[in-house]
Amino acid sequence: MQTKQPLRIMPLLGLTALLTLSACNSSEPSTDNAQADPTNQKGDTVNTLSLDKTDENAQIAYAMGANSGQFLAKNLPEFKNWGMEFNADLIQQGFLEALSGESQMDDSEIQTVLLAFQEQIKIKLAEVDAQQAKATAEANKLFLEANAQKEGVQLTKSGIQYKIIVPGTGATPKATDKVKVNYRGRLIDGTEFDSSYSRNKPSEFILNAVIRGWTEGLQLLKEGGKIELVLSPELAYGDRNSAKIPANSVLIFEVELLEILKQDKPEELLQ
Repeated sequence: MQTKQPLRIMPLLGLTALLTLSACNSSEPSTDNAQADPTNQKGDTVNTLSLDKTDENAQIAYAMGANSGQFLAKNLPEFKNWGMEFNADLIQQGFLEALSGESQMDDSEIQTVLLAFQEQIKIKLAEVDAQQAKATAEANKLFLEANAQKEGVQLTKSGIQYKIIVPGTGATPKATDKVKVNYRGRLIDGTEFDSSYSRNKPSEFILNAVIRGWTEGLQLLKEGGKIELVLSPELAYGDRNSAKIPANSVLIFEVELLEILKQDKPEELLQ
């Protein structure tokens, strides 16, 4: 089962790094032996240096610049979409002048400007989140309404939509039973996010130790059977966000109940 905690990488992370760097004392020029020609600080053509990858300090220096460049290359177009267009030449000039100790803004001014910018980003991200949540909710509603009309689909009181693919002939598990299953999970757009079949290894777990939709859904099945479970976010991972499962996703699982396992130790049970 997918149990990852939410993970979200935002532009704020890169901005936080910039804020941290700007707090450092930059009044003294750099003495790095690979620093750019001072004439470049005024916007002239930059001389290209060859990176010596056998020199650890050279690699670190290059990585610092590359990291900042990657952040800006990724985020400047997005900022522009938000109505925040920034002059790349000024960004380069500010970097070079600060590096040489000739910044036209002092530390306090830099901090004030960037903190205010960070607040603007927070507000915009909240707006984007709200728009995405609304779009996701509408897509979920349409999908669940359409799926409920499919032949063989049944509905539980809790809202699980399920279809018995293979009835099975064995026992029915209880919530406290340990089970062995094969399964695959996908999003409503068909994207597969997890599969024990692809790992060629069935999963084993105590039924009441997983998401609510599985705990209830597998009790609708007998050993040897197979079921399709369509779970609303409330029955799955809710507003948790992971690399493979976006927040508030409706999830579709195909689960094959291979076996109800014996438990030798009472402490395995999760009451």
